Amino acid sequence: MRGMLFKFLEIFIDMKLFVFGCSNSALYHTETLEYQQYKEFRMDNFPPTWSELLSKKLNCDLHNCAIPGCGNDSIMMELIKNIININEGDIIIIGWTFIERYMWVNTMTNVWNHHSHPYTKNMDITINTHQEIILHRSLNSSYHLIVDQIYEWMDMINYIATKFNFGVYYWSCDNRVLPQHNTHINNRNQSKFWDNLLIREKKSQCSIFEYVKKNGGQKIIEETGGLIEDHHWGESGHKVLSELFYDGIFRKTKLI
Repeated sequence: MRGMLFKFLEIFIDMKLFVFGCSNSALYHTETLEYQQYKEFRMDNFPPTWSELLSKKLNCDLHNCAIPGCGNDSIMMELIKNIININEGDIIIIGWTFIERYMWVNTMTNVWNHHSHPYTKNMDITINTHQEIILHRSLNSSYHLIVDQIYEWMDMINYIATKFNFGVYYWSCDNRVLPQHNTHINNRNQSKFWDNLLIREKKSQCSIFEYVKKNGGQKIIEETGGLIEDHHWGESGHKVLSELFYDGIFRKTKLI
């Protein structure tokens, strides 16, 4: 019994938090004009993001692998790259992004490009092709299959997590990815899913953006009184998210 206790404490002390996703999961950076303006607005500093706050609450090292502007293919690829570094007792949070986003090989640079709105000239693809791909991915007949692929990825991730005994949790900024009444999710372990499954008020659907807003969290545009037109979360938004995820992981609060 004593040996088991020491083993548990050792795992807990060495625990790492891995975060995968798009800009809604990423750390602040100065690559965009809006973020540069936000940093200046805050007297040359960024507030901690939800993943930084959460890792501090959990007293563990943070490995934030989120990529701004990326699609779900890119998120899965980044997880594959880092899976060898994930050990027993670690925690993974995956924030799936909008299904319109896709990857495209840039033949001029020989690298993968992450494509979403709006179109930019360095895409190595015509604007018509870009628009056709986005339209095709958003059609009712298409996006269900795209979402099914994400569920198949989650089946594999869950299997690996069970084998190697690490925790994995999912959420999405796209309501189509984790809808409330989805047969795929209903047949799985629902405790691993957030968003519309775990964020509800009086049995009504509530997206993660609505949840943050209802609990006092603001976006950058709101926090700056409209001075900076950026719709990512500001300081208060990240605080609300960190508390939500902490409750779901550590306190085991029943949010359904």
